[in-house]
Formats: sequence, C-alpha cells, structure tokens
Amino acid sequence: MLCLYLMGLNLSNRQIAAELGVNKDDVQHMTGQLRSGIVEKKKKSP
Repeated sequence: MLCLYLMGLNLSNRQIAAELGVNKDDVQHMTGQLRSGIVEKKKKSP
C-alpha cells in the first residue's frame, strides 16, 4: 500500500526503494505488478 502511495507521488523506483528500505529490484517488481493491475482495472471499467 505504501509503495502505491509513493508511486502516486511520482517517485522513481530508486527513491521508493530508499524510502522503504528494500532492494531496487524488488521495487521494480512491485511497481510493475501494480501498474499492470491498474491498466487491467481500467480495461475492465465501462
């Protein structure tokens, strides 16, 4: 949830990784999944 919030602040993956104290590769994976989920949700909306 916090990752999604930080994405909304338009932070880079590197900045998000620093804020969350996790590996930048893990953040890349998380943001990719979140972005693809958002795109799928928009495709299903009427």
